[in-house]
Amino acid sequence: MRKYTDDEERRVRKRSRVREWVRSGLLSAPQVEGLDGELRVDLRRTNIYLRGTLAFFTMLIVVALVGFTVSAFGLHSDVAGATVAALAAILCITAAEAVVGELMSKHHATLSVAESMTGGWLAQAQPRNRGNPFR
Repeated sequence: MRKYTDDEERRVRKRSRVREWVRSGLLSAPQVEGLDGELRVDLRRTNIYLRGTLAFFTMLIVVALVGFTVSAFGLHSDVAGATVAALAAILCITAAEAVVGELMSKHHATLSVAESMTGGWLAQAQPRNRGNPFR
């Protein structure tokens, strides 16, 4: 999912290259100052541990909501399970797109998890002969 421009993406990649060149000693401080002004972006990255925690709790909440829906409405047939999984996939991708559009949250783990869970829910929505996975 990308809601930022190609220019912002290029600047982020170039900025990481500049940092690498500074560590290697290829660029001096005055050169870095000049490049830093050109490569400035409003994007922020979160800590990897925070991203992992957010991803875990997002996954836990989404799975709990789907499980609660299945048990609350007594949806135990194959068709009902597939329908709930397909709706969960649509809601996950819609929620992720809405959050990115409103908050411009470009690097948050919750969005990545919501997107990746879309694929999982779509896989669950496929008809199969072995029964409802939500039983």
